[in-house]
Amino acid sequence: MSAFWAAVWWRYFHEDPREHPGITAAELAALPAADPAGQTGSGPVPWRRLVPRVAPLMMIYFCQGWTGWLFVTWMPSLLQKNYGLNLKKSSFFYAGMLFSGMISELLGGVATDYLLRRTGNLKIARSLLIAVSWCFVLAGLVPAILVHDLVIGLAGFTVTVFFLGRAIAPLWTATMDIAPDYASSSSSLMNAAGAVAGILSPVAFGWILERTGSWTAPFGFSVGLLLFAIVMTYWIRRDRPIETVPGVAGLAVAGE
Repeated sequence: MSAFWAAVWWRYFHEDPREHPGITAAELAALPAADPAGQTGSGPVPWRRLVPRVAPLMMIYFCQGWTGWLFVTWMPSLLQKNYGLNLKKSSFFYAGMLFSGMISELLGGVATDYLLRRTGNLKIARSLLIAVSWCFVLAGLVPAILVHDLVIGLAGFTVTVFFLGRAIAPLWTATMDIAPDYASSSSSLMNAAGAVAGILSPVAFGWILERTGSWTAPFGFSVGLLLFAIVMTYWIRRDRPIETVPGVAGLAVAGE
């Protein structure tokens, strides 16, 4: 599957979108002037301005990643040991959860584009969509961890995965809204925060589970982080993009 995907990517992806066979005349007209020699660029990355501006997104993505990685690492064990499902059934239900997350990531991208076109308001299209998605995450997660029932648990955890996925697209597009000329740098900062959560959360979950013997207690910490993240969406200043710093012969060096 990985080899197939790599072949499709190699065939479909183009470094310069002007070379893509599927591009339309309208899309071509909206692109900036071609720079085949690579002489123009965004200049030095203004780290001193970029990091503080992306910091709210980093904290938010850490909270998102904390809960998301628990589903990747611990959910199969939870389904078997907390609900008594065998390997075959737990795998089937787990695959269903992940499939819902995949669909929701696509829908999240469609939703954030639609809201931006309809309202012209980045706060609604990005921050509000993220916050509302996480409210639904909590609405699914809280009953799932408090009520020991298979149907409620499966439904709640599926809702949780679905709306975690729905927040992905507006989160990533927000990094480009904040720093359109430094999208790679801003995205990497946010992604690094999510990676740190991916390292810490499975270990913390296992530590809490071992000491309490409860599958509920570790998720309680996730609830607290998500509540914090909902509040933090207010500080995503995607409506004030960072301006380009003049470069030196197109070289990107350590900036201000």
